[in-house]
Amino acid sequence: MNVVSRPFVFFISRPAVYLLAVGICLSVCPAVSAAQDWAGRVEGIVLDADGAPIPGVEITVRTEGWSAAGRSNRLGEFRFEGVPKGKGTISVRAPGFDDFARSWITDQDGRARIDVVLILRAVGQEMTVTTTRTEARVGKTPASVVVLTTEALSTTAAFGIDDVLRQVPGFSLFRRSGSRTANPSSQGASLRGIGASGPSRAVVLRDGIPLNDPFGGWVYWDRVPRASISSIEVLRGGSSDLYGTGALSGVINILTRPTAYFVRDVYRGCDRLDGQLK
Repeated sequence: MNVVSRPFVFFISRPAVYLLAVGICLSVCPAVSAAQDWAGRVEGIVLDADGAPIPGVEITVRTEGWSAAGRSNRLGEFRFEGVPKGKGTISVRAPGFDDFARSWITDQDGRARIDVVLILRAVGQEMTVTTTRTEARVGKTPASVVVLTTEALSTTAAFGIDDVLRQVPGFSLFRRSGSRTANPSSQGASLRGIGASGPSRAVVLRDGIPLNDPFGGWVYWDRVPRASISSIEVLRGGSSDLYGTGALSGVINILTRPTAYFVRDVYRGCDRLDGQLK
């Protein structure tokens, strides 16, 4: 007995074929679309102000719900693959440089090019206007300048300005007693070891206006309230070419902060009260 096997034939109607094709398309197309949305690229280079590449810089790229971090190579270049298309931000941090942050938007091909230029962080950029009567950096002036900042003035335990200036090397008064108890005629100031006397060997200024007595050259230190002082610049060395014959040993320039109030120091016993009266 011979058994003949026949192939199994499965017939599908044409509407069923259409429905099957639509189902496959709906299941595959979102995956392809999602893959395309994540096919972006962010790349660029990190340079300093002189155009030299900076390697090893910490770089972070962020979008909504996504972030990635990396570092620049030895040529200063960086590249992030698989970044979601659209817009985002990039932040760059490097020791000794100011932080950099910027937004980016991908083009039609899903790419974004960012050239980063980092600026050196300002360190110790104290300014002075006393050495040359123009604004200049303390570190680039040939003269010996000491700047007492607001922080230094607020943390000192001294009461009068003359007592504050005693912490500056080379500063000296004619008498050891402070301005709170001594007669003003004995309050002559001097710098750089030039012997102090009743008439000052140094010019004392308040915002560029001399405080020295025009007759004897001594200084009325209590005419400038401590609460109104922003900083004190001490120029040690002869400056008679800019400030006249009184600047034999140097210049002390007291800079005050602008205020719309009357400022005065009030002493009570051993305490000092700083305040403003409107």
